[in-house]
Amino acid sequence: MHIHRNKATDKTMSHKTYLKILNATSHDIINISVDGVDSHDWDGRSRPDRNSVGVSIPAGAWVEERQELSGGARSAWYSLHMTFANGQQITLRNDQHDAHEEHNRSYGLTGPDADHFAASQSSGKSLNTFSIEDRISPSKWMARVSGSQLLSQLSIPGTHDSGSYWSNIGNTHGQCQNLSIGRQLGAGIRLLDIRARHIEDRFTIHHGAIYQRINFDDVLDQCQGFLRENPAECILMLVNSEYDAEKVTRSFEDTFRDYVSRRSSASWYLGAHIPRLDDVRGKIVLLRRFPASAELGINLRKWGDNSTFSHTNSDGVTYHVTDRYRVDSAGDNKLAQVENLMAAATADSRADSLYIAFLSGSNPPDTPRSFAFNVNPRLHAHLLANHSSERAGVIALDFCDNPSTLVKQIILRNS
Repeated sequence: MHIHRNKATDKTMSHKTYLKILNATSHDIINISVDGVDSHDWDGRSRPDRNSVGVSIPAGAWVEERQELSGGARSAWYSLHMTFANGQQITLRNDQHDAHEEHNRSYGLTGPDADHFAASQSSGKSLNTFSIEDRISPSKWMARVSGSQLLSQLSIPGTHDSGSYWSNIGNTHGQCQNLSIGRQLGAGIRLLDIRARHIEDRFTIHHGAIYQRINFDDVLDQCQGFLRENPAECILMLVNSEYDAEKVTRSFEDTFRDYVSRRSSASWYLGAHIPRLDDVRGKIVLLRRFPASAELGINLRKWGDNSTFSHTNSDGVTYHVTDRYRVDSAGDNKLAQVENLMAAATADSRADSLYIAFLSGSNPPDTPRSFAFNVNPRLHAHLLANHSSERAGVIALDFCDNPSTLVKQIILRNS
């Protein structure tokens, strides 16, 4: 008699998976213990109560262990108890079946010191990765960073078309964010990409021809309010003119200077060179893409359209940018451009070189939202798989809250 076996449920077939644990905290993990393992879920000796017991992971390091799942198991839960060198203890409860499913998310911890730590998960293609991190407040992350560093030495999360968060059926190709300016800053964003249309000697926020229902005064209200509450932070603001000017009696530069003088010039850094963090805490740092007749912020006026380029301005500031917004729907080329610029930032020995990578793009009928929901989780997975304390530069995102832990993974690259 022939017996037909369904391979999806055949208990004799095992599934090879891997568990990777990254210690992104400031303390060594000196011991891991394991409990709650059900032998029904595992095949052979590659199981957590054998491979993970007694493992130690220095701060900034990671371990990867093979874990062989039984073909008949539909889940594989167990608990990892981690002890740190300072005596703190946490527990992570894992279902290793997640290795076969795609997840990019924050992950709950328990244990006596769980409030001091956070975890992020990235899984799929037989690999289940957890990053264990010191809990940080995204609204105050710069307070933990050495102020002697130049801003160009940091890894800075940003947003593309930061003011384009108006949600309307007629704005599906114009909307690039879910969060308001204030909520972006509270979530850890520190570069804002502000596109201002010059109308009647005032600035309105546009994405192309589409008015985004906020004005430059609204942007400044949110920025200056945030900095009053978080004086150890700073905000990089990339400002450019957008769409056609209308009914104006002065230049874009003159109107910008009027805003600065009316809105407290003390809250701005308008120097031509990249500053150290300590020199600009509590300030807005101008990155200028519009023409000016005299010194006004860091001059990024030369900006190639839909391109990847490098330029050194007349003040000696060198900046490297990838901003190719016409993209392939799959997003593979766009991801490669961003990852390549991040790698170049890491390899560059010049501390004052500024790197800016835009992950944003669209390819109609795809919208900025659908493209971001494709590429953002993949960048999150890349950051987890290639953890480093070296700079990644500025990374500007669409829909920066998807996935919710993406901004944090950029922040964590700051030593």
